[in-house]
Amino acid sequence: MKHYFPILSIFALVVTGCITPQKTVMLNNLYEEQEFTNPKSEDRKYLVNNYDILHITINSFNSDVANLFNSKSNVQYDTEQQSGGGQASVTQVGGSFYFNGYTVDRFGNIELPMIGKLHVAGKSLEEVKANVQAELRKTITDAIVELKFVSFRLTITGEVAKRGIVNIYEERINILEALTIVGGMTEFARADEVLLIRATPTGSKVFVLDLTKKSIFESENFYLQPNDMIIVKPISAKIRRLNFSDYSILLSAITTTITTIVLINNINNGANN
Repeated sequence: MKHYFPILSIFALVVTGCITPQKTVMLNNLYEEQEFTNPKSEDRKYLVNNYDILHITINSFNSDVANLFNSKSNVQYDTEQQSGGGQASVTQVGGSFYFNGYTVDRFGNIELPMIGKLHVAGKSLEEVKANVQAELRKTITDAIVELKFVSFRLTITGEVAKRGIVNIYEERINILEALTIVGGMTEFARADEVLLIRATPTGSKVFVLDLTKKSIFESENFYLQPNDMIIVKPISAKIRRLNFSDYSILLSAITTTITTIVLINNINNGANN
C-alpha cells in the first residue's frame, strides 16, 4: 500500500493547489515610506453623460425664487448596507435622487426652472456649474449654484466580502477605497489581476489592474469613474476547490480500487505461501 502513497499525495496537491502571497496580498512590494504622484488621474475629469443625474440648488437673498428652483432638489439622504445574500448597496429614501434630481436626457440636456433646456453632456461638473450660474445671474444677480453628481455608482463583484452595487457620495474614489466599502477581497482573491470594465461612448473598455504593486498609485485608472464595474478574479486554487466534490468521488474510487488490488495481492500471496 505504501507504494501508492506518492500517487495519492500528488493527486491531493493538484486538488488543493497552493496560494502564493505574490498574487493575493495587495501592495506587497511597498516596504518603506514613499511619495506618489498621479498626474494622469488628477487631470482626468469626469464628463457628464446622457442619463446622469445632477443635484442642483441655488442660494440667493431672493428666497421665493430660490425655493422655486430648489423645491425639486430637496432631497433627504439615507445610507443602508444590505448584507443579506452577500450583497452590499447604498440607497436613498424612496429613490429620491432618481425622482428629484435633474436627469440628463438622451440629447444631453437638462430642463431647469427659469432657464429651460441646457446642454450639459460632454462637460465637466465645473463647466456645468459655471454655465448654470451664468444663466441664472441674468435674472438673479446674487445666485450661487451648488451642483453635485448623484448617480455615481459602482458594481463590484467576484472575490469580495459583499458583492453588489454601491452608490458613492464623494467627488471621487479610488480602487482601494471602493474595495474597502464592500469589505475587502477574500482570501482567494487574485489581487494581481483585477478587472475594471468602463463604459465609453463607443462601448466598453477592459483594464487589468495589479493591486499587488505600488505602481497602482500612479495608474491612470487608480481613481474610478461612475458606472465602473470591478471584477475580482479567484486564484486557481479556489477554482480547483470548488470542484473538490467531483475530485473526492474520483479519489474515493481510486482508493477503493487500490485497496481491492492490495487485498487481492495479499490473498494470493497467502495462498502461495
